[in-house]
Amino acid sequence: RHSASRAQGGSTRVARPTHLRTSLLCVWTKAAVMTRNLRQGACVAEGADCELKAKTCTRQRRGSRSQASGDKQSHKSATAFTGRVGDRGRLAYYVHKGNNANLVRRQFRHRASWEPAVAPWQLASLNDGAGLRSLSELAGAADMIWCQYRSQLGPFEQYLRSRRRRGAQWPVLLNHFDNVRVLVHKSRLYETLGLGQIQSLAPWTRVVRLVPKDVTPGSVEPHLRDLDIRDEVVYIVKPGESSNRGFGIRLARGVSEVARTIEHAAQKSKRSERSWIVQEYIARPLLLRRRKFDVRCYALLVFDSSTAASRDGESSFHAFLHKLAYLRTAASEFSLASLGDRITHLTNDAVQKTGKDYLKDPNRNKLSLADFEEILDSEVEPGAGSWVHESFWPEVTKSVKQTLAAGVAAGINSSNYPRCFELFGFDFMVNDAREVKLIEVNDNPCLEQVCPLLAELIPKLVADTMDIVLDRSYSGAEHSAAPGSAGGTDNGYQKLF
Repeated sequence: RHSASRAQGGSTRVARPTHLRTSLLCVWTKAAVMTRNLRQGACVAEGADCELKAKTCTRQRRGSRSQASGDKQSHKSATAFTGRVGDRGRLAYYVHKGNNANLVRRQFRHRASWEPAVAPWQLASLNDGAGLRSLSELAGAADMIWCQYRSQLGPFEQYLRSRRRRGAQWPVLLNHFDNVRVLVHKSRLYETLGLGQIQSLAPWTRVVRLVPKDVTPGSVEPHLRDLDIRDEVVYIVKPGESSNRGFGIRLARGVSEVARTIEHAAQKSKRSERSWIVQEYIARPLLLRRRKFDVRCYALLVFDSSTAASRDGESSFHAFLHKLAYLRTAASEFSLASLGDRITHLTNDAVQKTGKDYLKDPNRNKLSLADFEEILDSEVEPGAGSWVHESFWPEVTKSVKQTLAAGVAAGINSSNYPRCFELFGFDFMVNDAREVKLIEVNDNPCLEQVCPLLAELIPKLVADTMDIVLDRSYSGAEHSAAPGSAGGTDNGYQKLF
């Protein structure tokens, strides 16, 4: 209708109905999938009839593109997925929205052997609420999919399993493992550390599991006393699963206050079972400029497809720790006088940015490791900063290595999917005795560049991550980073195992 209107000299633009655009997208997507399957031999068993249908769909698509070439809008509506394997010898990627997705896309543009699996004007339709239900259609066109959460894959998970059963030569590369909760759920993390007999890496911790509907006033305290939670000790109480950004975290003094905190949270819960972490609060932390801080480090765990057939799952994993880390400081001076002051006690950026002084600091309360050394030299004594690289970083390296090894033993990637990896954010604190303690492990660490320090650190981190995972999954110089691109040969990761 749109093309006919233009041919008759009309100036009125006739909008294509939404349901028609969606139908066309599905038709052209299926044609793309069938064409790629033919190239890979996946449809050979279906005979000449399947081949004829695929060729017919391809001719129809080309004809539609030619017919609509005189009108840009019609062309955008009719064009299907592009960049399938085999087209111009390139590999195809799809990056879903969220967590600075544009930065990830830019890293692929440095690589001549990669191109988008989806045309730019189609991203909006795939990124809406129903868009990811179309990932099963996209699967025939993408060699790597990067998304913020694995749960966003939805029905695409079923496609991955069926594709693997068919023995596909190039399973899609994913940026998430399954069963990653053994590390990133707070309750599961400390159980995992217990299995690895490395509980000393973290502060004293207990996991409390309850059925919320059975919780009544006064019913929790006896259970806490059985777990050796004591009076007059300050604890930090955290939800045991599915929480980040400081959500649900409270400080409490003594067993009675801890019990009331959990009872109050249980009343709001709609789950059949909940868990909470009760952890001894580091009441005497090492302070910088009289403020509390924690350290965010980045680790990468890769499942190597070249050894995916091995029965020894641990030997198929490779762990790396990035040399770039940074400190997140509180905006207020440390004090135990007010345990309810989240700005003083929680250094998460999501909490700190609600403070009135957050925007006054151009680095948003962030410090580099070099800044850490300089402050120790100036505030403690000359030469004290050498502790950072002589003691602190070796302790961090040991802790990350042991934690990831324990996670592998606990069943990360239990489905043994051959092409996947995970970028983790490890958070550490230091007490006044300079003991390094692991606080938590995060999947999907924030990649937003909220300050000049992170604007320098985060692109380097993402570039180095791509260098490792793409080179391991698509071996060969033709698929690695181009000379002079971000990351280059100066990769900041050190291998742990």
